[in-house]
Amino acid sequence: LIYDPVPNEPSSFWDKLKWVTPRKGGRKTSALPPPLSAERSLREATLSLSAAAAKGCRSLIPYSCLQGSRQSEPESGRPQTIDLFLPFDHAERDLNAKLKPQLHSIRASLELNSEVTATNVTILKTLLEDIFVQMMQTDPLFHLLFKRLEYTGSYSDGLRIKKADEFDINLVLNLPFEKDEFTVSDECPGHVGYEVGPAAVDRLPQEGDAKWVPLLENLMDGGRLVPDRVTQWLESVLLGVLRTYVVLSGPSSAMEKIRLRQHGPAVTLNIELKDGNQIDVDLVPVIEFRHPRWPTGVQKKGWMANMLPEDCNWFLIPKPPVPKSHLWRLHFPNIEKRLIEDQGCVKPIIRLLKAMRDSYGWNLSPYSLKTFVMSQVVKNDDAQYWHPDNQGMLFVRVLDCLGHVLAQPGPAISFFFHPEVDLTETVTRETRDNISGQIKRIVRKLWLSPDQCYELVLKDQRKGRASSDIVVGDVVWNNIRNVVSNNVSRHCSTQLLMCAGDVERDLGLDKINEILAAVKESVKSNKQYKKETMDKLREIYTDIRDINSRVAKLESINEVAKIKEDPLGMNVAIRDVKT
Repeated sequence: LIYDPVPNEPSSFWDKLKWVTPRKGGRKTSALPPPLSAERSLREATLSLSAAAAKGCRSLIPYSCLQGSRQSEPESGRPQTIDLFLPFDHAERDLNAKLKPQLHSIRASLELNSEVTATNVTILKTLLEDIFVQMMQTDPLFHLLFKRLEYTGSYSDGLRIKKADEFDINLVLNLPFEKDEFTVSDECPGHVGYEVGPAAVDRLPQEGDAKWVPLLENLMDGGRLVPDRVTQWLESVLLGVLRTYVVLSGPSSAMEKIRLRQHGPAVTLNIELKDGNQIDVDLVPVIEFRHPRWPTGVQKKGWMANMLPEDCNWFLIPKPPVPKSHLWRLHFPNIEKRLIEDQGCVKPIIRLLKAMRDSYGWNLSPYSLKTFVMSQVVKNDDAQYWHPDNQGMLFVRVLDCLGHVLAQPGPAISFFFHPEVDLTETVTRETRDNISGQIKRIVRKLWLSPDQCYELVLKDQRKGRASSDIVVGDVVWNNIRNVVSNNVSRHCSTQLLMCAGDVERDLGLDKINEILAAVKESVKSNKQYKKETMDKLREIYTDIRDINSRVAKLESINEVAKIKEDPLGMNVAIRDVKT
């Protein structure tokens, strides 16, 4: 079906729609299965023609005429299989309207607390400025290599949910090697090696200054820049500053304690605040490469042509694959950020997936979920398709597609810039199947009962209920399950739990009365249950206080032992005691 507008010709919209039958070898061949009716095909085609009209001539195929098109699943009315890029049908638009208020409530519950966010960002910026000044003063090599800090991750991308208490920051290093003095070798999918030639190794010490000797001796091995050595060096410089660091007045005075640990490619600062909250900061040393340089083995995509040169910069992060410890991981934060920027409901959908991951405990990284959605955006970069008004339909489509890719054999979610890298490689087959099955059940329930969207997305967080009420409500629901499972088919049990509107039809009046009697009995027993639970909680709280007291004593003994081993930490310990 071709929409072929003619400039400056006021003919009817329908006059520009026509069926085209391709010819091969001079003979007509049937390119598409015949439509059920021309009128129906044209009506269904208009669902996607508005975007085409804005873009000019564009080939379109109505979904009713595609082989393997949607077929309704028995009982539910939802499609058995969903192609993410087929036009929206009436059922989906109806579902979208029902999900809209539910998603609005979820979005409100996931929004960042603006006051807490502003406070945390101010504290963090003040602290980092002060610490990095001292790091440059105390370590000559750091003073030479440090270039700038660059925020990345979920906070920078606008994908953080609930509160901004975790930050990812790239510490960009400025290495002293000229363009022709080093090579970036493609040795493993998604990873490269950084090797410095003999000319640079000989040149730096001969410049009459020994300032680069620590770089060549401590961070390199046989001409290779070693990721773990770079991370350990950064940790040692940070630790040296924090041992004698004194909190200044102003925003940073809200800090109580700073702890340091290495976590993967990052050096993590755990900042404890006086109000009991905590800020976690991952500092990652990275090497930057500027446009037009591009890593070999990574294909440039056509959609990158519209990006600014500075957005096409890429980085190396110290996250080597096992056992190749000399390799660096490729990192494209700016490209990823621009790809999902100004794309309607893309970011809200990613935030919803992240919220579900947290609620259900899925063993999928937030980055893999973001990557999965980015791959869908690239397949359909039509801004009208990702319009905010389509969020409900697209959320269900994306969720359904995620469930299917996890169930399929082989890689599930590939690294966006290197398809050979599976971001779910560490997830077992059994775990993938479990998550997939859970997602499929959620999608089915969303179709049957869209008014339960809030509870399905934010598991165990029901609208208008205090957290203390959730336990009691679940006890009642479990009693209903027990009654139903005794004498009613498994099908009816499932229907009862998924759609309250089907209860009377499937169970009958007698069974409903039996259930209601069980509910009344549950309400009575739950009052006693709450009382007994509160008594147990009081006992547990007393035990916890006793345990905390013992732990504090053990920590004190441990601190004394550390001080004996580390005389330099004596002043810090004394100052902590005074504080």
